[in-house]
Amino acid sequence: MANVLIATLGDYPAVVTGMCAKLQESESGITIEKIIVLHTSSEESKDGYELLTEVCAGLYALESYALYGEDVATNRECYAFLGHLFKAVKSCEENHDTVYLSLAGGRKNMSALMALAAPFYGCVQGLYHLINRDENGGHSDRFTVYDILYDSRESKRAKMFATWKGLELVRIPFDNSLRLDPRYRHEIETMHEAQLEKRWETLDESDLLDDQIIVNLLRTPGADEMLDVYLTDDAVKEYKHFCEREKDLAADFVRCFRSMQFATHLADKRRTHGNIQGKIDGKTHPFHYYKKGHTDERPFFCTWPDDIANYPYAGQDVRQVVIAGLAVHRSDTSALYEPGEKQLIARNVTADVKKLQSLEDVLYEDGKKESVMIVQLGESPMVATQAYTLLKEMLRRDIKEVVLVYPGHSGLIAHGAKMVRDLFTSMGVSCEHKKEVPLADIDSDEACQLYQRELESVIMEVKQDNEREHVIREIDLVISGGRKGMAAMAIFAAQRTGVRSVYHTLITNEDLENRVLSDTQPKKLQSMDDSKKKEILFLHKYQGQIDKFTLFRVPIGPLVTQRKGV
Repeated sequence: MANVLIATLGDYPAVVTGMCAKLQESESGITIEKIIVLHTSSEESKDGYELLTEVCAGLYALESYALYGEDVATNRECYAFLGHLFKAVKSCEENHDTVYLSLAGGRKNMSALMALAAPFYGCVQGLYHLINRDENGGHSDRFTVYDILYDSRESKRAKMFATWKGLELVRIPFDNSLRLDPRYRHEIETMHEAQLEKRWETLDESDLLDDQIIVNLLRTPGADEMLDVYLTDDAVKEYKHFCEREKDLAADFVRCFRSMQFATHLADKRRTHGNIQGKIDGKTHPFHYYKKGHTDERPFFCTWPDDIANYPYAGQDVRQVVIAGLAVHRSDTSALYEPGEKQLIARNVTADVKKLQSLEDVLYEDGKKESVMIVQLGESPMVATQAYTLLKEMLRRDIKEVVLVYPGHSGLIAHGAKMVRDLFTSMGVSCEHKKEVPLADIDSDEACQLYQRELESVIMEVKQDNEREHVIREIDLVISGGRKGMAAMAIFAAQRTGVRSVYHTLITNEDLENRVLSDTQPKKLQSMDDSKKKEILFLHKYQGQIDKFTLFRVPIGPLVTQRKGV
């Protein structure tokens, strides 16, 4: 039994030791005995963990969970991060530890993902963030990994355990209403395969991916990989044919596609049938049929670069699924598939993703929706315009209204919000509905509680407006703006209010990110005319690098209304 801090590691490793110190100084006087660090495989992260190992020796027990990738910027990487997180928390629960989650390090989406684990495990007693009130004035009192790594032992300790000027510990609102009924976990963890299949068949398409992510994380945390699924042009044509002629069958194929995103499902011998030698990019490669449940659909697929039949043995690299065709079992008495095997293996199949269509593109094109975009806004007004552009281009959203939520007593943020509203209005996009939370910053326990209430209220207002106007519009909640703690609060707000579509945006190229930061400095934006602002803020200036702007959906787990058992 121990007090354990689970923390992500970003550019400033001293936030980990700083969190321990601030928890000790708090009214609760929490003494951390063990630190579990989640970090990427980047050299900076590895060096940061090495630094922590050195300075924490004799003070804290230390454990790490290292991700394979260098970032957490895609759906696949988010799923891997969640696997490590759930595994770490579950291990603590089994040891009867008390867990505190730090949202202070790493990317903002990591903070949102950290919050996702809290409702599932009773051992999690709090979520905390560190606020540096002087951060707008520079980082003279904060040190990066390489500001410390090559110092003397004494200097390393001094910097890693220095009390930062103006540093505040903030507790993120998390009450018992957000905790899951323990029966929910128990039923999920003990369900037989047939029960899981039945559960899967009752879900709406919009819930399939989130539900499967949560089920996998609860049953075997960290033991699965998420794969990228692509369809050939032939497979897309067949899917669209079913959408037009056999809608129930099309829905069954979608359930298959979602299941095929998980390596353990695809490798299950009860689901994957046949070992047919076909060709991919002109080279012989194994193909298989996939079967889920008792329905008639049979996606014909291969995995790349290695075959899923050998997964998860050492040396096997399975990253993407290529669906070459959609066969249907048309006979109760024989293995008669349409199209037949000969026709399927004769198709030209490639692993070049530029010549394939991603699963998300296929499904989003099929399900184009009107929406209202709710954006948490901080000091960067581009958060709203970037998310708007990516939602329209990547998800084909028809955004009818943009709602901004922000601390209205901050002059800088309020000015940016007005600029964004004016630009949207000039484009014919409604941006009148807003929530100016009466705060200058989200920098205290009380401020967090007020902001949480206001965010939930604006979501409910949008829902009520939709009902009153008799329109069906998706609510797209964007968590990219503002403080890291705001991302976690948005997850809880979504769970309480029933919002499923929660998104985060990132720039995945450091040089481009620095360029954008330079282009969007407040003084520069103020001096521009509207056409120049639009060119930058709506990403027209960066069209040649648009692929480096990423939008991904953040899973939010079961809604509050779904928590009383399964």
